[in-house]
Amino acid sequence: MYDLTREHLYSIYPFSKDAVDLYFPYFERYLPEYQIDTPARLWMFFAQIGVESSHLKRVEENLNYTTPSRMIEIFPRYFNWGNVYDYVGKPEKIGSRVYANRMGNGNEASGDGYKYRGRGLIQLTGKNNYTAASAGLGIDFVNNPDLLGKKYPENCVLASLWFWDTNGLNSIADTENVERATRVVNGGQHAIIQRKELYNIAKSIIV
Repeated sequence: MYDLTREHLYSIYPFSKDAVDLYFPYFERYLPEYQIDTPARLWMFFAQIGVESSHLKRVEENLNYTTPSRMIEIFPRYFNWGNVYDYVGKPEKIGSRVYANRMGNGNEASGDGYKYRGRGLIQLTGKNNYTAASAGLGIDFVNNPDLLGKKYPENCVLASLWFWDTNGLNSIADTENVERATRVVNGGQHAIIQRKELYNIAKSIIV
């Protein structure tokens, strides 16, 4: 089992020392339980959660878009110049629309899209994931989604580990295939350059 230290994470996330200090006790406690205990698995884990959480500093998806053109650029399927001004600067309405009728969420009016927006270090998203994580961890995230917020760092770590384990990411990490891991974590290849860069940084530090 690899002996992970705070200094490793300070070097991987040099501008997130306070966040490292907050989460490290839970990494130290739980990573071995989930067999994230080899260099290759640690490289992939910290690369993926690093991008998803902005180097451990963001555990809740920011949906407060205030520029109409940017909203249309990012969400062309949901916003256009005919409707964007009804949503701009209104994160609850934006989330409810963008994530409606998928991932187990109800329609836009239900508000599920915002309620079950990305949270935790790995940005757990959608009612289906919240429900499954609740069952897997014995924590009611469905009725209390804020339990995945920044006030609950242990839960943020546990949810990321639950997702990692449930989706077989250790075996993918063993192959060092960043693209494949990203597809599982993100559903596509969003920020793949940053993920590869952070992976290589972690690889240079955890040896």
